[in-house]
Amino acid sequence: MPDAAFPPPVADLSAFLEPASVAIIGASGDPGKIGARPLRYLRKFGFAGAIYPVNPRGGEIDGLACHQDMADIPGPVDLAIVVTAAEHVMAALRACALKGVRGAVVISAGFGETGEAGRAAEAEMASFAARGMRVLGPNNQGTVNLITGAVMGFNPLLEWVERFRPGRIGLVSQSSGIGFGLLGLGLERGMGFAHLVTTGNEADLSFADSALALLEREEVRVVAGALEGVKDVAALRRLAERSHALGKPVVVMKGATSRAGGRAAASHTGSLAGGGAVFSGFCRQHGLVEAPGMDELLDLAQAFSGPRLPRPGRRVAIATGTGGTAVLMADALERAGFEMPGPSAETEAALRRTLPAIASFGNPIDMTTANLGNRSLFLETARILGADGGYDSLVTVVGPAVTKSGVDYARQIVAAAEDVPAMFVSWTAPDGEGQAMLREAGIPVVPSPQRLAPLMALAAARAAFGDRGPAARPALPGREVRLEKARAILAGARGLQLAEHQAKALCALWDLPVTREVLAPDAPAAVAAAERLGYPVALKLQSAEIGHKTEIGGVLLNLADATAVAEGTARLMEAARRHAPGAVIDGVLVQEMVRGAGEAIVGVVDDPSLGPAVMAGPGGILAEIVEDVAFRLVPFDAAEAARLREETRLSRMVGGVRGGPAWDAEALDALLARVSVMADELRDLVSEIDLNPVIIRPQGEGAVIVDALLVRKS
Repeated sequence: MPDAAFPPPVADLSAFLEPASVAIIGASGDPGKIGARPLRYLRKFGFAGAIYPVNPRGGEIDGLACHQDMADIPGPVDLAIVVTAAEHVMAALRACALKGVRGAVVISAGFGETGEAGRAAEAEMASFAARGMRVLGPNNQGTVNLITGAVMGFNPLLEWVERFRPGRIGLVSQSSGIGFGLLGLGLERGMGFAHLVTTGNEADLSFADSALALLEREEVRVVAGALEGVKDVAALRRLAERSHALGKPVVVMKGATSRAGGRAAASHTGSLAGGGAVFSGFCRQHGLVEAPGMDELLDLAQAFSGPRLPRPGRRVAIATGTGGTAVLMADALERAGFEMPGPSAETEAALRRTLPAIASFGNPIDMTTANLGNRSLFLETARILGADGGYDSLVTVVGPAVTKSGVDYARQIVAAAEDVPAMFVSWTAPDGEGQAMLREAGIPVVPSPQRLAPLMALAAARAAFGDRGPAARPALPGREVRLEKARAILAGARGLQLAEHQAKALCALWDLPVTREVLAPDAPAAVAAAERLGYPVALKLQSAEIGHKTEIGGVLLNLADATAVAEGTARLMEAARRHAPGAVIDGVLVQEMVRGAGEAIVGVVDDPSLGPAVMAGPGGILAEIVEDVAFRLVPFDAAEAARLREETRLSRMVGGVRGGPAWDAEALDALLARVSVMADELRDLVSEIDLNPVIIRPQGEGAVIVDALLVRKS
């Protein structure tokens, strides 16, 4: 993690957010055309700088002289808004570069999404950065600075000038439609924003570039963003590192979460990597807060934009005057992983002295409607709970009955927040002055229990990451020697997919624990191998062209003697001839039988945007159906491996299943970390690794890889 005193390279967005002068290329005097809107909105929001309409027709537009080209403008120009047809954009940008323009917002579409010529034009747009001109777009709708009124765009939402108010949220979106949609939804909630930046096709400035630049600005407390693809994972990682260094959260929502690579994967790992799972793992690993939808993104942005960051602990007290919604709140918190212990005897006695006799004194604490007639009852209750010492957070549910007294209730909540570690509010009454008062005080408030509980869980995860920081990058001596041997094994493969014995030979180079086994070309060799290993043994058909052997009957277990091994070898060879008559068969793998406390699946997938990632979850033949897995980008240490494991049902299974022994969780974590190093070092050579099952022995006895599949890059 970079030192806070030495920030990473940050794009200069001052030309977009604080320009002294703006040229509108393709400006129009026709109110019905898009070219008329940027000028109208700059004036509506009170932009104080110089504005230069540019159009070959010349003349006058809305009282301003219209220049026929950029060279005609008498003074310097900081920013150009390009609203021309696509075929005129590149000429306009070249003229801007000659003029010394520092930034260009290219609203026009019709570039990278249209074919090779469009992609070539985008490549030239990117090249302008070296000449001092940064480009946003093409195919975007501009930027909004509510601090200065520098509004560079054409979205009709900008007609709502009376609804906009400055705030502490920096908003970034690849999709202009989603960006302005989020802005509009936020305005309806009364939220304040500092900036909006839309990046479009990202020929030059990316989502990560723009988010990092906003994060560095003093007026921004939180950056919230929507992205579809990741063009530069290193830039996204720098954004996450800087978020941690500055103590400013970054909340992201990702679309386009199709299956990794958009293809049918050879391994279980590849088929389980869709749905944005790798990106979610990246966020957890690097401290970004991932929002599942637009409402949640805005909830989190609002919660993090206050004067203090919410830090919910896992032990929660609920105090409310509305019993029904308190039950819903308790249900939602339990689903989100929170605990709601009852109050201590001393605390309950204090509550009984304070609340009406008909109140509920457990957890949730129902003050009854008596709190509506007593303007200090909630404050007194909260102070009692705060003094208990057994709670990390206090949640209150405010119902419609407080509509008229909402401000009084809000004042109590604000005062009570000083006496509890963390305060959260589910306000189910209509929005109004009371909620605004809470937001100003930095108290998270959302309209329903079902939205508050997940917000608290994500805030808790972000706080936990802030306490521990990024994971260490493990180092393993002997890298070049391992890679030389790995290349030799890969070179011996007939196709992209390796046979199991070849995949395990690679695993052994990284000291990963694999089964004792011998490759036998025929039945006599198999019997001899079994005698050396000791009975019982397993037999596995070996062919690089047969990936999942169990599906064709290519695996036999618990063979107890030489006759069973000889007959089993014949059966496997016959299965190969029947199901894969053209496949080249290497023989059978004679393998020790391994038993343990449980099974895990471990794998590696090469995500097309983010790079190699390790996957883990409960293993066995049903792993692909259950889909209970989590991911981390490589490499990572054993501590991060433990956090990866905790995101799946492995978190409960390692303690023992149905009275069985506890698993060797430390051995599994060490194996995951070692696999991450292997995947990192093989990132240019291997696309998929599938280790399933990995047998986890009882605590202290280790783990062993029983089956392995590996796909090399073409």
